[in-house]
Amino acid sequence: MDDFRNIIRKVVGTQAKKFAKVELKACIEEFEEKLKKIHMDKEQELTVRNADLHRQKIGNIEGFPMAGNDGESVESDVIEGRLI
Repeated sequence: MDDFRNIIRKVVGTQAKKFAKVELKACIEEFEEKLKKIHMDKEQELTVRNADLHRQKIGNIEGFPMAGNDGESVESDVIEGRLI
């Protein structure tokens, strides 16, 4: 997606904006704002999806009983950094 941004910047760069009409400048700025918003929304969706996957992995790990502790927490079997 960064390649697309670079192309847009080159095509509608500062020189193009400098010599463009006011209406065109407004359209370009509006397009750039919408594009930034879309990218931010996509990044946020990706972050939420990754967080959900992480929660699922943690939930699966916590739900998996360790051998020899009968489902109790591992911390209860630790004394001075050693497992008993």
